[in-house]
Amino acid sequence: MWCWSHLMKKKLKYTGFGGNGRQVRDVLHIDDLCQLIFLQIKKIKKINNLTLSFGGGKANSINLEQLTQKIKKYSKCSLKIIKINKTSIYDIPYFVGSNKNVFDIYSWKPKKKINEIITDVYNWQKNNIKILKKVF
Repeated sequence: MWCWSHLMKKKLKYTGFGGNGRQVRDVLHIDDLCQLIFLQIKKIKKINNLTLSFGGGKANSINLEQLTQKIKKYSKCSLKIIKINKTSIYDIPYFVGSNKNVFDIYSWKPKKKINEIITDVYNWQKNNIKILKKVF
């Protein structure tokens, strides 16, 4: 939604934890996810019924404020930020997936970094704007 908001020049909301956008999340490129799924399919008869946590990992972690600044720089679009102080009981300030188990089992780790992910997502949305407008 962050790239889309910049493309459509919509307001952004920083919700919870004082409304400052300091919540940290990790970012994963769809190409990296597909590579992991392919590795899992290749080994499906050897490795069975495992539930694994994974994500972009610490190297691809970013807070919402930093993400906004990166997309702003790339898109050359500055958006109004709405700060909502109240935090949901379901929200957490920091969530970054560990890739230790998937690396140990599949020798997999994300290849694409945050700047490349932002560029790819932004450009894909820009190139598919007519279709996406029907959804959003």
